[in-house]
Amino acid sequence: MFIDRVLLPRVVLPACLAATVSVMVALGCGEPEPELAAGEYPARMARGECLTLDSCDCGEDRYGGSLSECLSQRREGYEALNRDALAAGLDYDGTCPARQLSALASLGCAARLPDSASCAAPCRAWHGQRGPGQACEIVVSDDTLGVAFDSCDQGLSCLSGFCVDPCAGAGALPTAGQPCPEGVCADGARCDTSDPELSLCVAAAALPGVGEACRDGACDSSVAVCVPDIDVCAQLPGPGEACIRGRCRPGFYCAEDGDCASVPPLVCSTVGGAPMVGGDGDGDGCRDVPEECKRFVECAAVVMPSQAEFIADTYAEQGSCWCGTTFDEAQVCAEACRTQLAAAIEEEPTVRECHGRWCPIDELDEALGYGPSDNGVCPDYEGVPQVLMDLSDFPGSYCAPPCVGSSATCPDHAQTSAQGICVLFGGPQDLCGLRCFIDPFVVEGSQCQCGAICRPSGPPDGEGNLRGICTFDD
Repeated sequence: MFIDRVLLPRVVLPACLAATVSVMVALGCGEPEPELAAGEYPARMARGECLTLDSCDCGEDRYGGSLSECLSQRREGYEALNRDALAAGLDYDGTCPARQLSALASLGCAARLPDSASCAAPCRAWHGQRGPGQACEIVVSDDTLGVAFDSCDQGLSCLSGFCVDPCAGAGALPTAGQPCPEGVCADGARCDTSDPELSLCVAAAALPGVGEACRDGACDSSVAVCVPDIDVCAQLPGPGEACIRGRCRPGFYCAEDGDCASVPPLVCSTVGGAPMVGGDGDGDGCRDVPEECKRFVECAAVVMPSQAEFIADTYAEQGSCWCGTTFDEAQVCAEACRTQLAAAIEEEPTVRECHGRWCPIDELDEALGYGPSDNGVCPDYEGVPQVLMDLSDFPGSYCAPPCVGSSATCPDHAQTSAQGICVLFGGPQDLCGLRCFIDPFVVEGSQCQCGAICRPSGPPDGEGNLRGICTFDD
């Protein structure tokens, strides 16, 4: 499998842009940096954040019900942080909140961070004095503000209980022919992980664009998506248009109704919107994990097993991306999850843990038939015995209802979009199965009954879409 994006929680922003928020936009590099006095910090931060949340129409629940309440609550929160940080012996750096306010004003209501390729060290209003490699912990934090200050010196991050330089070793990326142990290569190359003992960067041929024929089912994912039934790269749909295989053009996402919708402004989910998760000490200062990252962890366990442990340590609950990190670090992690997950779905469309269109077996309604056996024994379906379908040349098994009548009809299953069809003829009785699409985005909903997997079987449909039969792992 090829992976062309970084898996590490690096902050890929120009060094002159570093600040303790997830919204980073350029200040004038080389110019004298403005500073914000500690006494001004609470009121100025509250005003900058609340005005941004209000202007971007983030919803009243994002900032306390009204602009005046937002200003009051956030100012009080920052004043308490100031007192606690000073009492804890942390040092104040007025250049960091000044950068943060400039970043907020520059980003406005944009949906994503500007692209960049350099690493930026964290810049915190309050910081400790511990150096690289020393033990660290969250010193002060505020759940409502989503702000935490740790005991590390300026420019360092407290990751897994130790102060580290997030930009250390973040030099030039490997090129074609060089090893890529982190799963990322320079532009023009991709990391080939097919050899479990050595991952190498290989030259990445340009993928076809809009209107061109798909190449092995793939297109340039930045502008196009492959439509399997015509084998042509279609332009990614925009707002109000139907999603194509769950994809939309950049700045939009596939909503529950199947149409592309605008991605909300970034500030709505990051400024005051990343509550800290309480814990017993080890968990203090950890952020909520975005849904895309939860699914990426599940997906990686299947498609990238050699990296699964590292990815879980980085992106799962209590991972290094979410504990003791600044907003900018956490947001870069979230963006990496979205990018990696989209790449995995593009290359492995049948892996249910990646596309998310499935339900676990504990949600299975066995009264609907087609369920797993209990040590080889199948329950009845509507008073009629089911038969265990466990063919030696086909993976998995399931309990099959009999086909009914001269037309050999079969029941559908309310928990899936799969179609009930008669799949076995000529035995003591004809038996049913659930016919599914291998590509999970051909139709809406879950491809199989809860806990089952769509296994390739039979010819494609009239439009060339590969089909399969839903079975359970033995």
